[in-house]
Amino acid sequence: MPEYDAVRAARPDGRTIPVNGLTLVRDAYRIDLRSGVLHLLAPFDGETFGAVFLGEGEYRLEPATDAERRHLRLVTGDERLETLTDRFDRLLLLFTDQTGEEMLAHAPVVAGAPDARATEVYEDYLELQRERIQINLHLRIVSDLLNRPDRSDGVFLASVDGDQYAPAVIVIDPLGQPLSDACLIRRRLHDRNLAHGLNVHRIKLDRDVL
Repeated sequence: MPEYDAVRAARPDGRTIPVNGLTLVRDAYRIDLRSGVLHLLAPFDGETFGAVFLGEGEYRLEPATDAERRHLRLVTGDERLETLTDRFDRLLLLFTDQTGEEMLAHAPVVAGAPDARATEVYEDYLELQRERIQINLHLRIVSDLLNRPDRSDGVFLASVDGDQYAPAVIVIDPLGQPLSDACLIRRRLHDRNLAHGLNVHRIKLDRDVL
């Protein structure tokens, strides 16, 4: 399918957005891009659906219930954990929700040459997807892009390799797309309403990947 091939082949194309204090709030997650640069993937039919962030950032997950908090304490080994927080210096984003609009509203796009490190971060994600997630999330992106304007709620994916915890994949999906156990953190949305339970398959704390 040529549309899928185009999305799959997209890489950072040299367009960038300078970032200073951009916050993305999705369900119980808060992703703060404090300073750095967003490297945009080549668009599909004029729509930007992905970006690589290089800079200083932090993500936070505020458990909605005591049960969620207890589960996070169990899988992290931190008996005092109240909020899951980690810092990062690189982040991959794939999206068909309002993320692109928020990024483009934050600062003007700057044209330039593709950044080698941003491309490397993207390639690292593709390897993670093949070897550990084992579900092709690009198919989910293509499905939304080909069903505009009917599909307007959209999916949000963030792949982050933090300073403290193992690499995490965060997916906010109104369709509840199932992911494998290799996915570290997952929240669901059902019919545009927040799900009450935190669906944590597994937070892998393998020291060989920290």
